[in-house]
Amino acid sequence: MTAMANRTAISIKVVGLGGSMGAPSRSLAALNLGLAGAQEAGATTELLDLRELSLPM
Repeated sequence: MTAMANRTAISIKVVGLGGSMGAPSRSLAALNLGLAGAQEAGATTELLDLRELSLPM
């Protein structure tokens, strides 16, 4: 049996936190690209966009 056959599958979740309040946001666009790359590599992803949350700011 090879070393690869002995490995347990690992699940990775990447959470992106977008904090830009401006629209359009270049940092949010870059964050989405990064999350898309992580998803292509097999990770599950979630985006938390502060503009969409009801936070007292």
